[in-house]
Order: sequence, then structure tokens, then C-alpha cells
Amino acid sequence: MDQIPDSQSANSEKLKSTVSNLLQMVKDYSSENPIFFLFILLMLPVTLLTVQQTVNYLSKAQGTDLQYTITFSPTSLSLPPDSDFKIILSSQTKKVAFARVVVKYDPTKVRLTGTITTNPNLSTVVEKTDMTTANSQGKVVIVIAASPTDTQPQGQIELASLRFSASSQINDTAIISFDDQDMQIVESTGTELSVNSVQAQVNLNSGQQNTSNPTPTISLSASLPAEPCSNKSSAHCFQQWKREYTGVDNTKKSDLDNNGMIDLVDFEIWRQAAYP
Repeated sequence: MDQIPDSQSANSEKLKSTVSNLLQMVKDYSSENPIFFLFILLMLPVTLLTVQQTVNYLSKAQGTDLQYTITFSPTSLSLPPDSDFKIILSSQTKKVAFARVVVKYDPTKVRLTGTITTNPNLSTVVEKTDMTTANSQGKVVIVIAASPTDTQPQGQIELASLRFSASSQINDTAIISFDDQDMQIVESTGTELSVNSVQAQVNLNSGQQNTSNPTPTISLSASLPAEPCSNKSSAHCFQQWKREYTGVDNTKKSDLDNNGMIDLVDFEIWRQAAYP
């Protein structure tokens, strides 16, 4: 969660101070004028309600200042020929350390072609769905993280690029969207960002063509010790986390924050221990 900025806190304190001063003035003046005191008692609820509404307005206005979004670029195009969709994250001023992105589509209308490319500043590829699996499930899962030597990206970030082609010659439209319930974006401090997604529309007729380059992945270790995270900074602990995060193992030996889940926060705990 983001902290309340100094400007909002100062406004709230100023309102409280104003009300306090008014109450003191009323107290001093009312001892000499009972009728005035009765009038103030009748007006006090209205004054307090106005103050509360002002504070709520300032809070809501601040809450809309920063919005994190994930979109496709372009948001609309035509197929064929084969064309690229870039996944763009707007993180504002936040540096992104991890991203789990899930893309959904109808494989009877469009299909993934070629290899998915990912951001070089999030060079640790934890998971990336292969083309055959993606087209059988209609789903692409991309999990990438910043290595200790990466410069964590911020602002408008191209997380990945996916190439699609039309599955048939029928005049039709298709939707490519994000699975908001199965995604996670984590900033450099370990805080998860609340991200709004925007889907893309495909017209199955015409389009434009681009190229993509493959990105290597990290292989899983074949065997690990019984307690791989007894030393949380070890390479064995990372391998165990990757096996559990990708579903190879159903254990929770790498749940380093003890919250009952294997997620990207556990990776960050390992990374900070391994590369202090």
C-alpha cells in the first residue's frame, strides 16, 4: 500500500486545527452569551459533516492520482498476416521486480505463433508457456523477474511480445485479454501493485507483420536436498521455489514469508538474501 502523501496529511491536520480553534472561541464567547452558545450547538453537526466530506474528497482525489495499467499494443488490429501484440505495463514511478502475466484467447479464432520475447531487464524467466501448450489451452503464462544485475524497469514497460495469426479464413472478431485473477505485479520493495487491464480486439482480415527474438529460460534442478531452504540464500532454495511456483512440486518448502503461498514475494526474499 502507498503511504498517504505529506500534502494530504497536512490538509487534514489544518482542518482539525481550524475546528479546534473554533471550538475554543465558542467556549470563550459562550460564557458571556448563552443564546450564541445554543446557536453554535445547532450548527456544530453541519460543520463537522462539512469537514468530514472535505477530508473524504481529498482522500479520494489522492487515490486517483496513480493508476497502474496493463494493456496490449496495439489494442486493435487485423489478421492475417501474422502480427505482434506487445504487453505494456504502466507502473508510473514504481520499479518493477516481478511480473506474472496470464493472457487468454480463443484458439479456434487466433493462435500463438513463434517464441514469446520478454523484457531484458526482467531477465529471470521463471515460466513461459510454449506455443503448443498455449494453443491447446488458449492461455499464455509469463513469469519474469529482475536478476540482481538487472536495472529494474519503471514507467511504460514492455513486459513481453506475442505473435498471433488467424486460425481460420472466416470473417470474424476475436478478443485477447488478461486473466486478472491470476496475475501479480510486484515492485522493488516487495509490494504488489493493483493493476487495471485492457483487452485487445482482433479483426480476422488483415494486419501488419513484425519480428520477434527468442529468450532462454532457466532449467529446473533434477534433485534437491530434503530441506533446500534451510539456507534461504542458497541456489537450492531458488530451485525449490521455482519447482513449487511452477507446480512441479506440491510442497511449500520455499514459503519464506510463511503466508501459506508460494509467490513472487518469496523470490524477492531469496534474492535479497542471496545478493545483499
